[in-house]
Amino acid sequence: KDSVITRSFIYLRDHFLMKIPWGSKLIQNYYLYSPPIAELIENQLFLKWLFRLLLGLILISVLFLPILMTVLLIACSKHLIKTI
Repeated sequence: KDSVITRSFIYLRDHFLMKIPWGSKLIQNYYLYSPPIAELIENQLFLKWLFRLLLGLILISVLFLPILMTVLLIACSKHLIKTI
């Protein structure tokens, strides 16, 4: 239960979601709907795998996409400066 993914989502909740207006509503919905979904997929290996994959993709998108975009913008701006 204390996996890297779990700790990453806890970090996102505490340091990002709780600080934005719609974040608290998202957190409330998570705690409302998560237990029934977890119970539903508990004994379903494929669904469990699918949800882990989807959560991993969400986590990668939220954590690493901004970093990737920044690197790409810096690289593009350096290229543009050279062509001017």
